[in-house]
Amino acid sequence: FPSHDKEVKEVLVKARKENLSAMQLSLMQAQKIPMLGGEPDVIKAFQYLPGVSAGTEGSSALYVRGGSPDQNLFLLDQIPLYYVSHIGGFVSTFDPQMIGAIQLYKGSFPAQYSGRLSAVVDIQMKCGNQLKTNSVFSIGLLSSKYQQEGPFRKDSSWTYLFSLRRLNFDVLTRLLARLDSGGAAKAGYTFYDGNLKLVKRFSNHAQLSLFYFDGQDRIFVASKERLQNDSEAKFENNTTWGNRLGGIQLLLPIQNKLLLQMTVGTTHFRYKTAVKSSIGLGNELNTSLFDFSSKVGDYLFKMNLSLPLNQHLRLSFGVNSIYHLFKPVNIQSQSATSSIKNETTIKAFEQVLYSQLNWQLNDQMKLNIGSSFNTYFVSDTVFASLEPRITLKYDASSLGIWQLGLSKMQQNMHYASYSGSSLPSDLWLPATKQQRPETAWQANLTYTNSVDFANQSFVVTTDLFFKRLDNLLDFKEGVSFYSSSSLNDKLVTGGNGAIYGIEFLVEKNIGNTSGWLAYTLSKNIRQFEQINNGLPYPFKYDRRHQIALVVNHRFNKRIELTGSWVFTTGSALTLGQGGYNQIYRDWE
Repeated sequence: FPSHDKEVKEVLVKARKENLSAMQLSLMQAQKIPMLGGEPDVIKAFQYLPGVSAGTEGSSALYVRGGSPDQNLFLLDQIPLYYVSHIGGFVSTFDPQMIGAIQLYKGSFPAQYSGRLSAVVDIQMKCGNQLKTNSVFSIGLLSSKYQQEGPFRKDSSWTYLFSLRRLNFDVLTRLLARLDSGGAAKAGYTFYDGNLKLVKRFSNHAQLSLFYFDGQDRIFVASKERLQNDSEAKFENNTTWGNRLGGIQLLLPIQNKLLLQMTVGTTHFRYKTAVKSSIGLGNELNTSLFDFSSKVGDYLFKMNLSLPLNQHLRLSFGVNSIYHLFKPVNIQSQSATSSIKNETTIKAFEQVLYSQLNWQLNDQMKLNIGSSFNTYFVSDTVFASLEPRITLKYDASSLGIWQLGLSKMQQNMHYASYSGSSLPSDLWLPATKQQRPETAWQANLTYTNSVDFANQSFVVTTDLFFKRLDNLLDFKEGVSFYSSSSLNDKLVTGGNGAIYGIEFLVEKNIGNTSGWLAYTLSKNIRQFEQINNGLPYPFKYDRRHQIALVVNHRFNKRIELTGSWVFTTGSALTLGQGGYNQIYRDWE
């Protein structure tokens, strides 16, 4: 038979975003952006988008539209994570090789999301390869990794995915400390995180997933010294913090229309610092102990059902039930002359019922209307809140797309940030009668359109937003974090804030040269009666101007060059107004 070769032209497929306030970055894009230490980080990649900033250079924390990091809801397969960083914020806890999809909502929140004020980061872990087994082992500048995935049998309906990552830094610091002290001391810092996911696929397209995540940071210092009278002095300091979560998730299609998603799981965050010192001879040791810890844990059940009523209407509804267990302050101190024990345990229950309707009004207009009813039980107090969500999108074809959104969020826990510590020793506290739940109203107007310029295609997006916050909480000025005084004596409550601004984004996604330019102009103010004489002041996460530029150029199939640049203002600093002199005396 004669051969007939035909050349098929490139086909370009474009899709309209369902929600213009949802921001997505492909994992390939995120891994190309240069990062501090050369470690790819998908969370840091969001910092180059408008409305999102980093706290300090190299930090993986997200400050979305002026909100603090605790106001971001991080979900890993629908289970929340309370702390998402290593090394004080310089590396996120998410191994990019384990992530299947990630999406950031900074406004126009769908009704199924509740519990935080600023943003939602929805992360889905990858499922294991169904066809073959893959293993990867690497040793990098910062960390070592091992990952393996595959089926239990060839073409098996059961697959697994396992990953383990560990920081190498402590190997060097242990050696240096021992050499410097003659074997009398050790010191270091390390972290690890591990993921495990098992997936069972059924013939009716149902899917059952079992997953587990564990991550921890550790700083340790230990030393001993021989004194002149043959006695020995020892000192140990161990500080650890981290997350642990696990769950089971079922996706079940019912009669080819109704889709059921059900999740049962638990998540825990813990912080602990333990100091031990002793001095003496033999069995006659004078030992002092100090132990401080803070914990929060959740046990949850989630169920969501999605039902298409017709070709223009889709109804979604569900329930989120969460049992909270808070242990914000646990202090134990013991010495030869005194013993102190201070423990705080608070239990709370949160019930969220939600529903939303996606309605295609006509070829150009689409309405998403929904609400969440949040009921929060703590001690002898009940807080109930209705959280409406409305999004109206108008597609004017060649004239672009407009989207108007209005939403209310409630946060039933507080995050007391202690500025005197660089460690994640800040406290998660439940809302109570004295410290009411935080609330936020947000309105945003978004416009996006494709523009052709100099034979190149660009996507231009502009977003105007306003956010009002109430019932905020913070530490009093000058308090001691580790003091044994009452927690209420350390806090100021009843604060409010306002954040507003405008965002611009210009993207080029096609061609050998791609990337984007983002600019944000915003103002972030807070007000407490007990701070700054009751006058409004710029909040510490105020970033008045921020510019981010990312450019990628592909020279050929093997070589690509990517560069990034960020400019920001803000990060206000209050300098001390006084000082004192201390006299040192040389006793030798």
